Amino acid sequence: MTGKVESDITTIHLPRELADRIRRRLKESDFKSVDDYVAYVLGQIMDEIEGSTVSKSEEVFSKKEQGDVEEHLRSLGYM
Repeated sequence: MTGKVESDITTIHLPRELADRIRRRLKESDFKSVDDYVAYVLGQIMDEIEGSTVSKSEEVFSKKEQGDVEEHLRSLGYM
């Protein structure tokens, strides 16, 4: 990871097969290293787990509103 001092970094161990799969994906991405890729993916997962995204308790629609939207989409032929 670039831009980090050594004290900001820790070492993890991955199964070789997983690291190889990630290396193959690097060719199709903007990531420069397995470390960068893993840090990004784990960061995204942690954000989701820790509630950076909408949680189930913060539903966008009530059950009735969701039903109304689904009914409307059906009437338009989308469902």
